[in-house]
Amino acid sequence: MAFVAVLVDCDNTAPDVLEHALRVVAQFGQVVLRRGYSSHTTLANKWQEALVRLAFTPCLQFQYAAGKNTSDIALALDALEAMFDRRSDTFCLVTSDSDFAYLGGLGQYLKRTDPAFSPKTDGHCGLLDMLRTYDLLVVQQEPGGHWTVRLEPRAEGEEG
Repeated sequence: MAFVAVLVDCDNTAPDVLEHALRVVAQFGQVVLRRGYSSHTTLANKWQEALVRLAFTPCLQFQYAAGKNTSDIALALDALEAMFDRRSDTFCLVTSDSDFAYLGGLGQYLKRTDPAFSPKTDGHCGLLDMLRTYDLLVVQQEPGGHWTVRLEPRAEGEEG
């Protein structure tokens, strides 16, 4: 069973889509994380009733400067944190903002596996083949037969 995180961009979505989103993600697994991100004004005026009724944690973000997307950044960082600490393995981003397209692609890239891969059946060879699909990893057999996996070194002059 999958563990699903539902992260809502309350600045760019209407509260009435929330129940539908929860019905859809219930097909994929158990919802273990429910959060809504926005400023105090948006959360209090438009979202408070829906977030409380559906047991979402409101994630209040202050606007330190006009035009900055602090809510979007908080949502993206929480999504990555939940993925890396393994609270969630499936994510639903409820937003109408295309700014999250890269986050979705990154999640697919980092969590990519071959559905046919079985460590018991395929062993190390299958794992090595899967690791080789990541362009940022170097897989190398060392003297003595063991394998190492490391990050691809940056090209000279390339910044991170």
